[in-house]
Amino acid sequence: MRLPTTLRDYSWLILPLGAGTLLNGVIRPWLATAIGGVRKTSGAGVRGPDVYWVFDPATQAEHPWLVRFLELSDGQMGLIIFPVIAIWLAVHLILRRRRREP
Repeated sequence: MRLPTTLRDYSWLILPLGAGTLLNGVIRPWLATAIGGVRKTSGAGVRGPDVYWVFDPATQAEHPWLVRFLELSDGQMGLIIFPVIAIWLAVHLILRRRRREP
C-alpha cells in the first residue's frame, strides 16, 4: 500500500519531527525516571523551559552512554534533528529526480 502523494512528499519532514517529539516527550523522560534521573529545567523560552536530566555518580558509572544521551537538553536534541531533516530532504529529492528520469 502506497502513501498518498502528499504524505509521501512530506515524509522527509514529518518522520524526523515525529521521532524527535516522541523522543523528547515520551522515551527520554521514561528512560530517565527508570534509571533515577532528576529533571532539571533552565531558561524560559517562548515554548517553555529547556529540560534536561541529572544523574548521581553511581548511575553515571553504571550507564555512561545512556546518561550522556539523557543529559542532552530538549533544545540540543532539536538541533540534532535539523541535520537529519536536511539529509532526509536531500535523499528524497535525489530519489524523486531519479524516478522521473526515463
